[in-house]
Amino acid sequence: MPEVQDYMSGNILNLVNKGFAYFKYLKTPVLKIIVRKQLSKTLDKCNPLKVDVAYAVKLIEESEKCAVGQRVCNCLNNGADHGESVFLDELADGLVKVGKAVYVDKEQAVRTITVDRKGPIIVTRVSGKHSEICRTIAKNCVYWNSEKHGLKCIERKAC
Repeated sequence: MPEVQDYMSGNILNLVNKGFAYFKYLKTPVLKIIVRKQLSKTLDKCNPLKVDVAYAVKLIEESEKCAVGQRVCNCLNNGADHGESVFLDELADGLVKVGKAVYVDKEQAVRTITVDRKGPIIVTRVSGKHSEICRTIAKNCVYWNSEKHGLKCIERKAC
């Protein structure tokens, strides 16, 4: 599972990049089983949830602190939509501390994921808590690409 420290250090980029690199091995029958097992194990720990706006707003409202910063996918995909993710509580603190996010009030955090934004909302578990909220772009998202390769990892949250 990614930890707050992985986001602070930038190691999250390596972890996501490694996930994308594994996809090419899914085409090799001998490696497919091993790679699927490894990817599934890692993705399960992230526990990505596809949620609606109401659920994302609820998470923001229940948080103590909010910050916004560049989505991980943007760093790995030149030309990606430059939308921002919302980070909650300890993840918000960590990313603000290293200059990768800025604190915002809850109203601004809600606007970040609702105003003029399209794409499914995914919430990721970081350090054991769902604390990253992102409006995803399927072609740039490791979770949606995993699903495309037959690894069902995104839980659909009924709200």
